[in-house]
Amino acid sequence: MFVVDQSVSGVVLIRVERLFSRADLRPLRLLLSDLVEKGECRRVILDFCQCEHVYYRLTDLLAMMQRRIHRKNGRLILAGMNPYLKDIFTVLGFEDGFENTRNVSEALGDVAC
Repeated sequence: MFVVDQSVSGVVLIRVERLFSRADLRPLRLLLSDLVEKGECRRVILDFCQCEHVYYRLTDLLAMMQRRIHRKNGRLILAGMNPYLKDIFTVLGFEDGFENTRNVSEALGDVAC
């Protein structure tokens, strides 16, 4: 499950709740695709601070969406991933595939500029 906070300065914050399941893939894909199509993807931050587990196919979805967002000169940032979540991404070959920050504040760092 996830919650969307569409915020200031072209930033979209998506808070990933405790468990991101297989059922959450399609809604997230549709949301991210819609943001890309509308050009509202200057910075998309996925906040994993409260997340304990993700369905492994999330990595594929995020890799695809990262490429699409990057083509629109946007950024996809993963914030607050715990060591277990980082291990999932590493085992699947995505250890260096995403921009990561320790928390949302760090990901928002230069928004005011």
